[in-house]
Amino acid sequence: MGSTKRTLKMPSNRGSSSFTRSLVLHFTVRRRFRPLVCDFFIEQITLPSDASAGIVLLFLLTLLLTNFMTNVSAVAIAFPIAAAMMQHYELGHLEVFLPVAFGASGSFLTPSSYQTHLMIMGPGNYSNKDFLKLGLPVLLVYSAVALWVLL
Repeated sequence: MGSTKRTLKMPSNRGSSSFTRSLVLHFTVRRRFRPLVCDFFIEQITLPSDASAGIVLLFLLTLLLTNFMTNVSAVAIAFPIAAAMMQHYELGHLEVFLPVAFGASGSFLTPSSYQTHLMIMGPGNYSNKDFLKLGLPVLLVYSAVALWVLL
């Protein structure tokens, strides 16, 4: 039997062709232009010239994120930023990943930031204002001690 040669043809302008064309365009743009776009945005981000200021900003970013989502989600967002900062400032891995870990552990402000906060909110008749009123002083003390240890 002879071998048949198969070729990929673009569908005509009927039915799902616009969907197929958009998929082809999406993957073409993604493969060719994504590195260019990423490089452009990375070049536009300006980090502080001092590594200590960068560490403080990384801690505060992770701390902010972890109070509005789970600590695992906050780490998932902050981890690539920490890896980029490690390369930028030429720091060791502990110097950048410990602020992420400490920042992700500071979920004291909102009931949605940790599971046990939600578990006691209903039976204790606590409100968001109660968490903010009691969590803010704890968060400030925790942040001061954590940054003193980290820096």
